[in-house]
Amino acid sequence: MKITGLQTFVVSISEAGGGNWVFVKVHTDQDGLTGLGEGSVTSKAQTIKAAVEEHERFLVGRDPMAIEWLWQAMYRYPRWRGGPVLNSAISAIEMALWDLKGKALGVPVWQLLGGAARDRIRLYSHASPHSDAGMRRIEELVKQGYTAVKCGPIAVKEDTVNPTRDVREGAAAIRQKRPPRFPSAR
Repeated sequence: MKITGLQTFVVSISEAGGGNWVFVKVHTDQDGLTGLGEGSVTSKAQTIKAAVEEHERFLVGRDPMAIEWLWQAMYRYPRWRGGPVLNSAISAIEMALWDLKGKALGVPVWQLLGGAARDRIRLYSHASPHSDAGMRRIEELVKQGYTAVKCGPIAVKEDTVNPTRDVREGAAAIRQKRPPRFPSAR
């Protein structure tokens, strides 16, 4: 089996265009066998799309099952390595290769990566404690059963970002809204 091409997709997740996801599909010479991956960095969707496409020339004709070798080559061969854009592009391709390998072998990717490590996992959602709307969202999430909320600590007030103030105020706002059944952080 050989890689025949890459196809990238930028998917908008907000009407304002601020949040976009970048997906890559790896195509092979096996009829209909493809893999799908995602790698995004806020406000850099087109840059990551271009970084993914830069790898196509190297990947075409290669064995998609040689995931570690391909990852090492994509990361180490260029003179300049790393950074969030390049690493997100490589990550998207790697995810697509794992997806493809799982399909080719007829097993889920989690089995290829060593099997299940737990029977359940705690979920969280995102909300901001820096606005009334954000606090209402936190209250709604708690009502839905969430026991964890990820909060961005930054608020812009009077054109200034003050992380010390923002973390202190955000934590205080959440403490005020925490219902008795909401467990303390451990």
